[in-house]
Amino acid sequence: LKTTGNNKIRRIVILENVDKLGFDAQNAVLKTIEEPPIDTVILLTASSIGPVADTILSRVSQLQILPLGKQVSAKISGYTAEEFNKAHALSGGYAGSLISLLDSDDSHYIKKSVSAAKEYLSKTTYERLCSVDSISKDKQEIVQLLEGLERCLVAAIRATSSKNVASLITKLDYVDKAQLSLKRNVNSKLLLTALAANL
Repeated sequence: LKTTGNNKIRRIVILENVDKLGFDAQNAVLKTIEEPPIDTVILLTASSIGPVADTILSRVSQLQILPLGKQVSAKISGYTAEEFNKAHALSGGYAGSLISLLDSDDSHYIKKSVSAAKEYLSKTTYERLCSVDSISKDKQEIVQLLEGLERCLVAAIRATSSKNVASLITKLDYVDKAQLSLKRNVNSKLLLTALAANL
């Protein structure tokens, strides 16, 4: 984002998901934040600071943004309890996603990914295995499916009794492994076959 004029701050740069950057990319970020341009503010986002290099962490001010609890979120008016509870579960309480889900139609990315995941989970193992060929042709569809599965499973873990949690955590672990494998360019058909068999 850039403005004209003579203000002290004329440019804001947002680097998202710094925790997902590799070693070389984090070193490039480090060089930039060590000597940033005078009129620039650089914002880095990360879901977890664990993978972020200590050298980066030592040069930035950290602001932890936590999800909103249900009681705080419930103050948002104009929605039914069912709409609100569903949006809160899918957003994990993150304000931006929560508002976006409440205000959007079914074409919202999160809603589409969750809908794809629910459809996938409703199928038998055989039907999921039969769909491997068609899903594997589109990497973006795989990403969307895995993100939807992750959201559905996390929401189910939060809402379920202790008896079923172990099974859901095991399934979530398979989804996490599939996401990691996809980033490492593992064969899509093998990834989806393993996922279909283990869910």
